[in-house]
Amino acid sequence: PPERLERLASLCRETNFKRVLVPLAGGPNGGLALEVASILADPEEGEITALSVTTRSERFDIRQFVDEREGRLHVPLERVLTKGVRATGIAEAIMAESEGHDLIVLGATARPAISRIGQRTVPEIIAARSDKPMVMVRSARGFRSWIRRWI
Repeated sequence: PPERLERLASLCRETNFKRVLVPLAGGPNGGLALEVASILADPEEGEITALSVTTRSERFDIRQFVDEREGRLHVPLERVLTKGVRATGIAEAIMAESEGHDLIVLGATARPAISRIGQRTVPEIIAARSDKPMVMVRSARGFRSWIRRWI
């Protein structure tokens, strides 16, 4: 809800994050990660790097993803940089790109936990390896959407 995001913004105003990294893959939590990053970024000078890492031939139009969410961002669109990289390891590419950034904001993995038994997700790997502050976000979903995932 918007009230929670505004509360988050007020709590974080004392910390100035000049460069915020937001790895995106087009999942349901990516839009919220981008919005939260725009709240946490320094209102005067903060820049956001929206990063897309591809490991195969799949294409994700990160610029379109960002542009479609312009109305929900709390920084001007010209301060949201987009970058696409091809790499063999997603977590490794994100870690390399995190150098030079003050904060990482990630969307939580959308796959059900039961399908990930024994596997760490990219956000979990980043959290374990990074010495940067990190925020992991997850969009609220109702009971109906939870049932729909299992049917």
